[in-house]
Amino acid sequence: MGSMSAMSRYSGFTIVELLIVVVVIAILAAISIVAYAGIQNRANDSAVQSDLRNIGSKIMEFQVTASRLPYSSSDFMPMGLAAARSSYGNHFTPGTSSGYNMAYCRDSSSSFVLVAASKSGNVYAYKDGSLTLGVGPMTTILTTCSNNGLSTTTAYSWFYSDGVWQSWIGG
Repeated sequence: MGSMSAMSRYSGFTIVELLIVVVVIAILAAISIVAYAGIQNRANDSAVQSDLRNIGSKIMEFQVTASRLPYSSSDFMPMGLAAARSSYGNHFTPGTSSGYNMAYCRDSSSSFVLVAASKSGNVYAYKDGSLTLGVGPMTTILTTCSNNGLSTTTAYSWFYSDGVWQSWIGG
């Protein structure tokens, strides 16, 4: 019987072994969280880029059909525009509570730019049929338009402003 009690005395894990297991699990969890955040940021960026391409294509289609760029809600409403709203960030104008994340700017020479901010913090611009990394932050619309390739504007619109999407943007 003496050998049985000696054997049961050594059959469990030591506190050091348990601490090592806990540390290894914590390290693996930290790596997973960082990887997940990166994947989530890339997914948000992809959604915003896709939205800009789709909206930009519909604006160019409108331009061909109507021989002008859209400039009012009555122009945008029938286009069936949509955005993956949860993928967008919210840039605030310093010193205010005004937040923006998607802008449309046009000039008198039939040029336009769409600018949008992803939740990842990246800003993207769609101009002349191509998508590029844009310049942020999106503060005032004139600065946002100018920073992203359209310095003179005749019309502009926030597609999202102060926490509210325009009624003609689905999603």
